[in-house]
Amino acid sequence: MLAFTPLMPSGLAQDSVPSSAPSAAVASQAQPSPAATGQDASSVLKVCSVKFGPPCANVPPRALKAPSPKLPREALQKKIDGHVLLDVVVDKNGLAHDIRVLQPLGYGCDEAAIKSVEKWRFSPATMDGQPVAVEINVDVGFHGHFTQ
Repeated sequence: MLAFTPLMPSGLAQDSVPSSAPSAAVASQAQPSPAATGQDASSVLKVCSVKFGPPCANVPPRALKAPSPKLPREALQKKIDGHVLLDVVVDKNGLAHDIRVLQPLGYGCDEAAIKSVEKWRFSPATMDGQPVAVEINVDVGFHGHFTQ
């Protein structure tokens, strides 16, 4: 089962997560920098919160398409259950870039989570009604259905 929870960089959950978001896994691997993806690093904002004031996105991104990752063979064999926390830049087109693992799970789950989140599509965050790139945290859960 995939759990999608965009979090503030401080770890505070936002309440705009769709309840229908599928379960996903998170992975750890190097991603291109904002400059490599055609984004100016200074143009990536945070979502407004108590910790982050203007300039900030007043409407966070929302997952529209969030395919679940496949549980890696090693994780399945070892009956691994847990979460991978990712730092993700969602651009103004709703695409995920610059994915970094903040809390790894291992056993191939980190890589599977990254691959999955790269395929996700979001409604972009907005600031004053205009789409903007933001940095969010995404929690991807790996919960195997193991039979006895």
